[in-house]
Amino acid sequence: MGNSCGSQLYKFATDCRFLISSPSEPTTIPRNARWRPSTLDLAISCGINNIQGETHAELSSDHNPVQFIFETSTKPYAQNCTAFTNWSLYQELLTTSVPGNPIVANSEDVEEKISLLTSNIHCAINQSSKF
Repeated sequence: MGNSCGSQLYKFATDCRFLISSPSEPTTIPRNARWRPSTLDLAISCGINNIQGETHAELSSDHNPVQFIFETSTKPYAQNCTAFTNWSLYQELLTTSVPGNPIVANSEDVEEKISLLTSNIHCAINQSSKF
């Protein structure tokens, strides 16, 4: 990083295992020749990796809008996050979403019920946890 504030931000992010993402192009292009183009916009994330930042020179302003793009289907950057789960809430959510023993008539039903149970477990853990 080029300055003390940037160095402090970088240290904070690495200490907390956050990811810093920024566009490769400057986000501000000053009209005054004394100032250099610089990047003012960045993203700090926990649990999301492969974030791409894009600037768009669409306005007459000296600041270009930034768009951060990421895939929602990618696996999280695992070492970034810690989950704190309320296990009582998890149990309550799972109890109300799984209606006892399902009726299974054939092997296709087994696969369907396993898929539904897995989905209910993931949903309950996500709703009862803070990351």
